[in-house]
Amino acid sequence: MNAYINETGTVRKKKDRVFIMTVVSCALSVLGVLMKSFYADAEILPYDPSMLFILSLITGSMLLSCALTVLLSKGRYVLYLITLALPLVFSCSVHVLLGASAAETLLALAFVPSAAVVSLCMSSSCEKTHTLSANAVVLMLTLLSALALSHYESFGEISAASLGAVKSSLISSFEEVLETYSYAGLGITQAQLHEVFELSVLLTPAFAIALVSILSYIEITLTRILVLDRDVCKEGLTHWPLKLSRLASVIFLVSFLIFVFAVSDEKKILVMTGANLFIALLPGFFLLGLRAAPSHFKRPGLFGILFWILIIMYCIRNPAILLMIFAVMGAFDNLFKAFRERFYGEKTDKKDKK
Repeated sequence: MNAYINETGTVRKKKDRVFIMTVVSCALSVLGVLMKSFYADAEILPYDPSMLFILSLITGSMLLSCALTVLLSKGRYVLYLITLALPLVFSCSVHVLLGASAAETLLALAFVPSAAVVSLCMSSSCEKTHTLSANAVVLMLTLLSALALSHYESFGEISAASLGAVKSSLISSFEEVLETYSYAGLGITQAQLHEVFELSVLLTPAFAIALVSILSYIEITLTRILVLDRDVCKEGLTHWPLKLSRLASVIFLVSFLIFVFAVSDEKKILVMTGANLFIALLPGFFLLGLRAAPSHFKRPGLFGILFWILIIMYCIRNPAILLMIFAVMGAFDNLFKAFRERFYGEKTDKKDKK
């Protein structure tokens, strides 16, 4: 009898936690439009909506995906669908009542499909790389759809002429900002300004992929911690490392070499392709490099110590170089790790047989 009461109390606590996490995620989804309405009525300095969107997206998706994963692990499929539909109905209703645009509403709802994908992957004990990739694709599609909706609302069409108008507007605003900082006195010409703008446009895909990958990694990592705290899916998520293929390592290293050494106007397409691939894969291999770094610090030897001293001295002058160093280290370690493990594994097996 006492066991039944304890089990019933535990189930009720889990249901209460799922309900609370769902309610909080709903509240976070409407936080952006409520803040916008408040700042408009108060007539004070505007706030930066991008940071609020990122925080609400990560936190809301983390809470909702944890609630959905708990429901899936318990086989509560009807409650799963209700919990998935509740934020959609609530957030859409609030945004419509406050007169938000379709693009703003879609952005606010980005955490719902993200949470659905993450919960399905985690309940199925998918690998971390697969979960991250699926979530990043969903986030990218949602952001692109919201961007297309915003463009259509502004121009009434999506065409080459409307895109050209957006480009001209961005260039003019870019020039105004630089004029504010007296860019002419810094020796920057108009041609150089347009070249920097064109370069930033060509690198936009890589930065977009890197951004959604980082957001997805933070989201699934925090969700895993929260899910494990709820005593769910421990078998598949206890050891959940990020894995990248050896082909990805080869592509990253080749793109790195192209990005560094093939700087030429005649090879602009090749350089831009290498730069996009390098930037898009940089976050993943940087994390692998951080994970592999302790093993390289154990017994570095004399030349290893001198090498790391030179690296540290160079990084003091340019800290951003650390990203490239750890990423390249992660790519090399990932490329040769399988061969090392196979070699040492065979060696260990022979010892054990003897």
